[in-house]
Amino acid sequence: MAALRGSGQEVGTVKPIKCTYSKCMKRFDTIEEMQGHKTYADEHDYCKKCDIDFPDWEALHQHKVTKMDTFFRNRFDLPANTHPEHITCEFCGQDFRSFGGRKAHRAQMHPADQDIRCSGCDALFVRAANFISHLEHGECPEITATEFRYSVVHKYIINEIDNDLGEFNSRLLASKSNYAQFDIEMPGSITDGSEDQEDGGVNLNLLDQEHEEQKTGYPALNPQFDLLTEETSKGTESQHSRAACGTWPRLPGQENRSSRVIQSLRSLSIRSDASVTASNASIAGSEDMSDVTSRRGGLKVHTDDEDTASDCGSDVTVVSKHPNPPWAGETSKVLFKSAKSAISPGDYAAIIKRKEEEILEYNCMKLLKTRFYDPTDKEYDIDRFFNVLLERYCCPFPQCDINECQYETPEELKWHLENRHLVRHLVCPTCSKRFSSPTAQVSHMESAIKCRIKDSDEYFKVLDRISGGFLKAKKLDVPAIIKTQQAMVVAGKRARANGVMAMLFKAKNPDEN
Repeated sequence: MAALRGSGQEVGTVKPIKCTYSKCMKRFDTIEEMQGHKTYADEHDYCKKCDIDFPDWEALHQHKVTKMDTFFRNRFDLPANTHPEHITCEFCGQDFRSFGGRKAHRAQMHPADQDIRCSGCDALFVRAANFISHLEHGECPEITATEFRYSVVHKYIINEIDNDLGEFNSRLLASKSNYAQFDIEMPGSITDGSEDQEDGGVNLNLLDQEHEEQKTGYPALNPQFDLLTEETSKGTESQHSRAACGTWPRLPGQENRSSRVIQSLRSLSIRSDASVTASNASIAGSEDMSDVTSRRGGLKVHTDDEDTASDCGSDVTVVSKHPNPPWAGETSKVLFKSAKSAISPGDYAAIIKRKEEEILEYNCMKLLKTRFYDPTDKEYDIDRFFNVLLERYCCPFPQCDINECQYETPEELKWHLENRHLVRHLVCPTCSKRFSSPTAQVSHMESAIKCRIKDSDEYFKVLDRISGGFLKAKKLDVPAIIKTQQAMVVAGKRARANGVMAMLFKAKNPDEN
């Protein structure tokens, strides 16, 4: 360390190491001290890991992002234990020890602005939570706060019904209103359609009345003769057969072959189980019978075998047939899951039941578009909840036990609906956190970091429910590294790409998909 001398007195010493920045006049005893100075000095832009000085912050930031981008591009070709030189945020330049910390930082500190326009008044919002708050607090001149609240409740009600639609339909079918609609007999009532009730008599339904003629029964109708069957044991044609009656013109020289033609036609039937004899194969070679002969000239015979076979010693080719059509097996159940089973034309009870089910399904779909569960709504009908079998008012919703949720008076049922179904408890299905308002839960789903709700399959369904159907989202692919020229925030200026957008939010109406 050199000493400075002036008028014979020692006035100080000069440190040997000067700062590498030309405009900086500071000196240090060691290189480590000088590097620490450059690292933390606001006026210096220095990369400590690479020991490189940069003229400004933008150049330093570009250097770190470029190093990180190079690692990403070549990470599969690098040795297993290779670590990146820099893990940095491309928006603000903050350094991290892991990519997980960088990811959480980007999502929390640099979310991209949304472009959400209110479906009612066309107001613009950059956050989904701000848009829901706009609706919840009645700030929209077109969509009132009451309409928004009703829509939220309705979405929750429909979700509860969809979880067990069959149970909901069965409870509606047992209600007083549906008995009257389908003109079904009330349990315990006796009707006969006659006037004998005035005398105190009890008549049965006309379908239940019996007569002596009905008890004997009638034999099934059978055809008098089979027009394709040989009636005589001598091999000659029956006088009633179609071939004998000459209902089609005979082929030249084929008068003596009619019985064999008939046998050939019978063998083509899908019900034929007869075996092929040598005499049946003797008609091979006729060009006029090409439709029923094989390429070798032999007769084509359908059997129940699964494979096509040919006997090398015979002119008969055996062609297999499917024992069942392709649409009659398990394949149809897979391809047509929603298809209903066929009903026999004479099964009137099944036809009536199917018609009632169709009417009930149609009415149910219409009912789900109304607020039939709200005692203050005009669509509220107390008869829909009166179970004629139990003779009590029952809750129609499947999640309520019908054995417990039975009430003797309409007032008790009304209290149950208002306090159990019309009051919503907002809970995150992933982290079980409770919220006081839809706005708070939407904000949680929009910016949650520790909660994995965005990765859940239920994310879009939950968002639709808590927003009352006024908000939808689409998941986007987030680039691992956004271009530095678009990401940098310089001197408070707004960047062209102002953040990370993992979800794209859009406003909609509740009846839209």
